[in-house]
Amino acid sequence: MEYLLHDVRAALRGEAWYSGLALALALALTLPDICGFVESQPGTGSQARYVSWFDREIAPRYLVQLRAGPEQFLSGRDCYALRCAFLHQGEFDVTDQRAPCPRTISFRGPAGQHDDS
Repeated sequence: MEYLLHDVRAALRGEAWYSGLALALALALTLPDICGFVESQPGTGSQARYVSWFDREIAPRYLVQLRAGPEQFLSGRDCYALRCAFLHQGEFDVTDQRAPCPRTISFRGPAGQHDDS
């Protein structure tokens, strides 16, 4: 795992924003799979264990108290949809995922950097 983190840091130090962020994002989206697998019972499906682990361990950090009440900004279902879209299709559009996410997700490089697309 350390070598992956080293490569992410190296890419970002070299200002290879999209390479560094893509590697960091792939790693971040994969970790709930790995952690859920380690803690799961045999026969538990990938989506179920991913969403369960994420909702238990990570989602509480994305629960924000607003005037209108609590808002969950990222759930296990949202993250699983992003995982599938990014890792299997190389995109951030989650609308056609089996575990769709009701949000639009976008990523931007640091301020002042140009999008060369």
